[in-house]
Amino acid sequence: MPNVTVRPGTIGTMRLAKIPVERPTANPHEPARHTFHDVVVSPFSELLEASEGRSDHRGGPDWPDWNAQSETRHQRPGRPVDERPAHAPAEQRIEQPIAWGGPIDRHFGHQIADFSMRLISTMADDPAAIVAFASQPRLGWTSMSDTPAWAQEIIDWLGVPKTQRRLITQPSCTSATRCESGLT
Repeated sequence: MPNVTVRPGTIGTMRLAKIPVERPTANPHEPARHTFHDVVVSPFSELLEASEGRSDHRGGPDWPDWNAQSETRHQRPGRPVDERPAHAPAEQRIEQPIAWGGPIDRHFGHQIADFSMRLISTMADDPAAIVAFASQPRLGWTSMSDTPAWAQEIIDWLGVPKTQRRLITQPSCTSATRCESGLT
């Protein structure tokens, strides 16, 4: 696996340093990569809403054999804390393989700590990956350019080129969906 350098820059008013991320080729602690075919990926129906009696994470990929896929799911202290996305028939098919990038939300801290860390490993593994993200339809974002500028800057800083990003706005069946485990 190649080494990756997260480049210096600025996110909002935060100044960021250049951070080398070394990725050894044989590391038992390296996250596993999982690839699934014909997965429906949906916008989030619930995100960061536990205080309102709903889920903190309901949307994104509907992984096959949901209960057995703990590594690919959203985790806190090493265990899944997400809810299976509501079943929705796919409204479109994405023929190009994608890497799951996670949710995009309005909360800066959660975006960094909970949702974006998988991107370092994803881009180190496959710098040409098309990375899919999802949000809640009620936020009104119909493309990546509609998401908050600071969210786009985080994704820039983590090495995902603008041309390799996709926002899922309707349930979509993917030909292949890859996920880095243990980083959510």
